[in-house]
Amino acid sequence: MSDDIVKAEDVRPAGKPGECFYCERAVGEAHQAECVILQRFVRVRVTLEIEIETVRSWDREAIEFKHNQGTWCADNFVGDLATHMKRVKESGGGCLCNGFSLEYLGEVGP
Repeated sequence: MSDDIVKAEDVRPAGKPGECFYCERAVGEAHQAECVILQRFVRVRVTLEIEIETVRSWDREAIEFKHNQGTWCADNFVGDLATHMKRVKESGGGCLCNGFSLEYLGEVGP
């Protein structure tokens, strides 16, 4: 495949000129099969525990209904995540790693 060919952007300043930093193949040659430059799409499930802002009087059922059966769009989660990350950073709490896990589900496409 043409995607397997080492390109100029695969060369890194820390590596040798004219070759892939990772698999050491020359520009124009095919990457080694195990080279990390070669990518594919896979399906994953992400579990992430964060703190979100919600209506003070709502119970678990109301909160879950809004997010799972209501008209709320999951795209809005991006804003919730950004707010959470900002709060964590401001409090010196680090990053998302403590509340994050990823599970491989399978390959995408042919």
